[in-house]
Amino acid sequence: MSIKHTVTTGLSSNTEYSWQVRYKGANYGWSEWSTPTTFTTTVVFLTGPGSSTLNYDSVTDTGYYGVVNSADLCDGSTLASNIGLSAGTLQYNDAGWLKFYVGPSADCNKDGVEKVLFIAKQTIRYGLSWNDIYNAGSVYGTGDYGPANSGSNVTQDAQVTIGGNTYKVRLLTGSATDPAAESYDSQQCSEDTGAGSEWNDLLYRVHTDVPTCSNVNIGMPGGYENTRHGGPQDGNNWANFTNSELQVYYIDAGNGTLCWCQERGNNTSHRVYRGSSGVAYFHTRPADDTYSGNGWRPCLELVQP
Repeated sequence: MSIKHTVTTGLSSNTEYSWQVRYKGANYGWSEWSTPTTFTTTVVFLTGPGSSTLNYDSVTDTGYYGVVNSADLCDGSTLASNIGLSAGTLQYNDAGWLKFYVGPSADCNKDGVEKVLFIAKQTIRYGLSWNDIYNAGSVYGTGDYGPANSGSNVTQDAQVTIGGNTYKVRLLTGSATDPAAESYDSQQCSEDTGAGSEWNDLLYRVHTDVPTCSNVNIGMPGGYENTRHGGPQDGNNWANFTNSELQVYYIDAGNGTLCWCQERGNNTSHRVYRGSSGVAYFHTRPADDTYSGNGWRPCLELVQP
């Protein structure tokens, strides 16, 4: 049996194609043509450094490529210098990056545009406030002032160009809503306070713990499992990094395990943070707080052509 036509790889982007197949048998000749099938190619899409092999979950429309070494993308000190962020103290300069895909229908995708994200594997500065990050233009990545400010409006347009690729520099989303729906010390796993956030949909799935409401202790080694839980995990793990490898539990990883996120708290002078007492932990702190536990875990969003 032979195939009459082969499929070319020289297809144009963002174009609808139609194709049919038929088969030639040794005894009976050609079959009828199949029913036409159409598909549309994607827009020109960059994946950036690191692996281009994607472990994709079609249910959640998200995926994981793997770890990208800082030498292949950027180290912490260079990134901070390039965006003018000097607050806090440098640490884990060569932590590397976790590379993810976020499709247009993913729960954590707020604008419906497919993305490749590089998330710092560990926090690369500690002892800085959310306001410090906002003042460097690197909370939202939206090119406007964002829904909250540090007391003065700063355009959130921090970008870096590395190896010919341009990246927005921003924080992860960590809450289902902005402001977060939680009241102080009230959020239980079943309330799923972090639902649809990049923290839940991406970082959960590379941590060895799999948070679940049937056992609220999982992902919460520091306690508070009935009062500060960010919600369960959707989907299976892509990787199994520990608390210290992802720096999400202060006893294992020390300073900077409290990771600032974009959103306001229910008290809108506060900002959401994740981690500190485990990967599932969810709480808020004042935006101007400079506690040594506060950490900067930047997200680099690859700008597509």
